[in-house]
Amino acid sequence: MGCSRRSSQSNFHDGFDSTNFGLLVKDVKYALRTERNNNLTLVDTLQHMGIEHHFQEEIQSILQKDVEQSACFLKYQNHHDISLCFRLLRQEGHHVSADVFKKFKNNDDGTFGLNLSQDVNGLIGLYEASQLGVEGEYILDEIANFSGDHLNAYLAINDSCDEARIIKEKMKYPYHKSLASCKAKNFINNFKGINGWGKSTLQELANMDYSITKEIHQHELIQVSRWWRSLGLAEELKLLRDQPLKWWELCAMMDLPEYMRSTYKDENQEGNDGSYIECYMKGQKNGSIGLAREYVVKQIEDEWKQVNKKHFDLMNGSLGSFSKASLNLVRMVPLMYNYDDKQSLHVLLEYINFMLYDNVSMSIK
Repeated sequence: MGCSRRSSQSNFHDGFDSTNFGLLVKDVKYALRTERNNNLTLVDTLQHMGIEHHFQEEIQSILQKDVEQSACFLKYQNHHDISLCFRLLRQEGHHVSADVFKKFKNNDDGTFGLNLSQDVNGLIGLYEASQLGVEGEYILDEIANFSGDHLNAYLAINDSCDEARIIKEKMKYPYHKSLASCKAKNFINNFKGINGWGKSTLQELANMDYSITKEIHQHELIQVSRWWRSLGLAEELKLLRDQPLKWWELCAMMDLPEYMRSTYKDENQEGNDGSYIECYMKGQKNGSIGLAREYVVKQIEDEWKQVNKKHFDLMNGSLGSFSKASLNLVRMVPLMYNYDDKQSLHVLLEYINFMLYDNVSMSIK
């Protein structure tokens, strides 16, 4: 489905400058083949911008070399770079042992060689890497707790600075457990370049790709809305609140394996879809909301470990594309069930506005 969408992009956008687009893609491919010291950072940037699909061959070549030669773990020594290498390799299903982090651990006090004054980016990297753990990888559990505690301690005394905003965003929406497209707009707009390179090239490429994708989504929404109206369910099923997009996602979710379906119990369900916390409270005589939330968060973390294990297995076979698509459905959970105090799905609405209506602002100099 994804491939057919991309191949038909020019049919949806009359003003698309294919020549300029091709030149931009060519420039980035050249950078991926030659910027040896920063290629992992570039790969990470492309993924956060949602344009990595144009460079799959180059990305796979970079990661495969790192796997075969253990290059990144020999070349990089700081927490952030090793964490980034670990995350990128695991995302693509490469077997990378979590033992690479043991060299950072101080067995005397349980820390990982970092404090807040030294390296906030290293703590963020560790936190992001810890999201790709599977059952039994206790060192990743330790890393998640250590980095999370220290980042929260930083926020307690630095709540209003730009770095605090980045930390909050990373902790609430770690890359592996979030839809990249949901946060691509902010990333693109705030991108400063990589050691002086790439700001104008990558922003322009991402903006062009976004404009084309937006028109594709608008076309698809028209088709989904027509189908929804033809069913006439909006009048009969009031609890669905006339949400064709959400109904479509729920239908798609039912085709998922059980281990992925189970992660659709989110700790923030407060609307008419039903609250898992409320169900838990009814079954506990002396339970509190705090304990219920802790229980649900732990359940979701455990389910994610099962999802990760299955994802890694599928990525090593012939079902890698299916596994990535399935992961994106699981990542829809925070968008579909994260109600605010007004019973509104503001995060989902923000995402829809971005994907269908907004423009990505550009500040190219």
